[in-house]
Amino acid sequence: MLHVPRYALIKRCPRGDKHEEAFDDDEEDEDEDDEEAFDDEEEEAFDDDDDDYDDDDEEEEEEEEDEEEDEGNDVYFDFHPLIYEEKVYSNKYCSSSDIIVTNCNDDSLITTLTGHAFTVICLIIDDGKLYSGSCDNTIKIWNCSTDTLIKTLTGHTGNVCCLTINDGKLYSGSWDHSIKVWNCSNHKLIATLGVPEEHDDEGEYAGHTDYVFCVTINDGKLYSGSADETIKVWDCSTNKLITTLTEHTCALYRLLTHGGKLYSSSGDNSIKVYDCSDDTLITTLEDHTLYIRCLEIHDGKLYTGSGDKTINVYDCSDDSLITTLRLRRHTLPVDVYDLTFQNGKLYSKQDDGAIYIWQL
Repeated sequence: MLHVPRYALIKRCPRGDKHEEAFDDDEEDEDEDDEEAFDDEEEEAFDDDDDDYDDDDEEEEEEEEDEEEDEGNDVYFDFHPLIYEEKVYSNKYCSSSDIIVTNCNDDSLITTLTGHAFTVICLIIDDGKLYSGSCDNTIKIWNCSTDTLIKTLTGHTGNVCCLTINDGKLYSGSWDHSIKVWNCSNHKLIATLGVPEEHDDEGEYAGHTDYVFCVTINDGKLYSGSADETIKVWDCSTNKLITTLTEHTCALYRLLTHGGKLYSSSGDNSIKVYDCSDDTLITTLEDHTLYIRCLEIHDGKLYTGSGDKTINVYDCSDDSLITTLRLRRHTLPVDVYDLTFQNGKLYSKQDDGAIYIWQL
């Protein structure tokens, strides 16, 4: 068996096609000097194995990888599958208004949830219900047992692009600059964050002033990121604004909490790390040279995907940079817009449709 060093690029699936593009020995040798993911010892082990790796062994290895990675070579590979009772819910087409329901075991189609008028942007499952946010400005609630529509929530006047649930309440962020809070039991609107109550004549609007792209919850606080370059921190019990974080200088793309820290990515090429206990800035990670669209945490490490054709890996304990993974085949900037982990491997998805698979 070929020894694959840690953080090695195993294969590239161009445009999600099943006709994968494996890296041959010549290409590996050409790019070896540029590969910063391996230390000297790992490079030496890789070269030794590579010398003994004949054509027959290569074909056998590729066949084994094909079997292991079959789902990764498919254009319909679900990066964050939503699973309920052996059913997978996904919006398989990036511009589709339909939600596809398939069997976990054989990927056969069970049904298609229709009803949204425009593209479905976000999906979450909670307590046997599927919540879908769409460019038609609505949120639809589906019964996962029967795959039938329960209710359509209206009230937003722009695309609904992020959803999260906590303590029986649904929070929805929209391009209309607002975050709405809904009761998950009766599906009624509780509040719109930042909007003064009707009887408060002196109250001022405290919400975002541009698109709301991301929301996350930690320890009773809702964090919302916006194109207005701010992160707002809300008290989930009172729906009141606690503070506004203004350290970023461009739109917020992603928020993630882990180990008492808030990680935020932005179009200003940086990742800010905050202490969730007092919402103060701990440090700024400035290793990317273009915007950062995705953040994921796995096994105590932060993985960040950027438009600069790289994925950075950080140690969450001290926020130090461990390594940088490079998409070496591209000559133009490629937006790494999604990351996920399966079976000891990192999958990265680019805006050109390609999927890269890395050894962890």
